[in-house]
Amino acid sequence: MNTLTVFDNNQFGRVRSVLIEDEPWFVAADVCRALDISNSRQALARLDEDEKGVISTDTPGGEQKMAFVNEPGLYSLVMGSRKPEARDFKRWITHEVIPSIRKTGAYAVALSPAEQLVAQAQLLVEQEKRLAAMEGKVKNMEARLETRVENAFSIAGYASLRGLNVDVNTANLLGKKAAAMSREYGYPISTTPDPRFGKVNVYHTDILKIVFDEALGRDLIRYGR
Repeated sequence: MNTLTVFDNNQFGRVRSVLIEDEPWFVAADVCRALDISNSRQALARLDEDEKGVISTDTPGGEQKMAFVNEPGLYSLVMGSRKPEARDFKRWITHEVIPSIRKTGAYAVALSPAEQLVAQAQLLVEQEKRLAAMEGKVKNMEARLETRVENAFSIAGYASLRGLNVDVNTANLLGKKAAAMSREYGYPISTTPDPRFGKVNVYHTDILKIVFDEALGRDLIRYGR
C-alpha cells in the first residue's frame, strides 16, 4: 500500500504524491487543478502511457485507486497549461517538492555531508535531462503545428475538393465541429478571404476529414451529382 505525502502551497494549493521505486508520482487531479486544467481526463488521455498510471493509495477513507502522473507526465501537463503561473508551479515542484520527496524517501538512510552533496547533484542532473527531453518534445510538436497551417481549407473549399454538396446551415454546423476539434487537439485555426463572407475560418485537413466523414456517415451531406 502506498501512503500519500501532502505538499501545501499558498499559490497552488495541495499536491499529493507517492514515491515508487525511487520515482515520485503525483495525484493527477491535484496537478490539473493547480494548472487550471478543467478537463483532467482529456489532459491525461494526451499523455504517453509511461507518463501516467493508476495507483492504489492509503487514504483516510481506506484504500483508493487514483490517477497519477510521474515527472515526465507532470512536465507534459505544465507545457500544455495556459496558466501564466505554470512555470512557477514547475519550479516549486522541481526545487522544493521533488527534493523533499527524495530526501525523506530514497535518501532516508544516513548519509555523510559529502554523500548528500553527491546525491543532490545526481538528482539535479536527472531533472535537467528530463527537462531537456521534454523541451525537445515540445519543439517537435511546435514544428509539426507550423506545417499543419499549409494544409488548411475552409468548409466550402474542402467540400468542393471532395465533390460534396453542403448547404449554409450544415456548413455552419461543420465549422463549429471543426473549430472545437481543432482546439481540443491543438491544431491552429486560420482565416482566409472569402468573396461572400469577407473572411472565413480554415482548418487542417486532418480535422476536416474526420468532421466530413462523420457527417457523411450521418447523411448530413452527400456527394454531388
